[in-house]
Amino acid sequence: MPHFVVNITKQLGEEKWDNVYYLAADNLSDAVTKTDAIVDIERAVTKTTVHFIHTLTSEREQPFRNYSSRAIDALGLVTATSGELPLPLWNTVRCEFQPTNSGKPDVKQLRLPIYTDEIVDIQHITTVLRSAVNGNYAAPLVALGGIEDDAGNAWVSYFVRAEVFDRQLTKRRRKKVTA
Repeated sequence: MPHFVVNITKQLGEEKWDNVYYLAADNLSDAVTKTDAIVDIERAVTKTTVHFIHTLTSEREQPFRNYSSRAIDALGLVTATSGELPLPLWNTVRCEFQPTNSGKPDVKQLRLPIYTDEIVDIQHITTVLRSAVNGNYAAPLVALGGIEDDAGNAWVSYFVRAEVFDRQLTKRRRKKVTA
């Protein structure tokens, strides 16, 4: 069975970012169908201020010969409470997906964005937001089937963390080398 890489590009203002998924599918057409389902699942937990702009689905073994690149024009489906303020986009909800090999979990950090009424304190999201991410994002992704970690191990379970994560702290930084 071929393995595919899915990039979903989103934008809020000038900021653009991708969420990357790996999946097993029978063929490119099946992979594109699953990509559409993943976009719908992400939209279910993302605010209406976030614009979904592009998907790229490509076979891992033949990335430049077997792929589908499509522009999309969709917004997230969650309306923020009026009067509340968004936290900076580096504040994320962290979802851990356990693969079949029982190794290190595959991590997805969601930039929803998080609003001030969705945090209990500076370090934790509300149980309402955590339940929404559990029920509308993590559970449907595992139920979709075929999604795997980058080593090809299928996701079998999930855990949504209650802590607010700082994406800037975990982002890999490239060091500039000067001669």
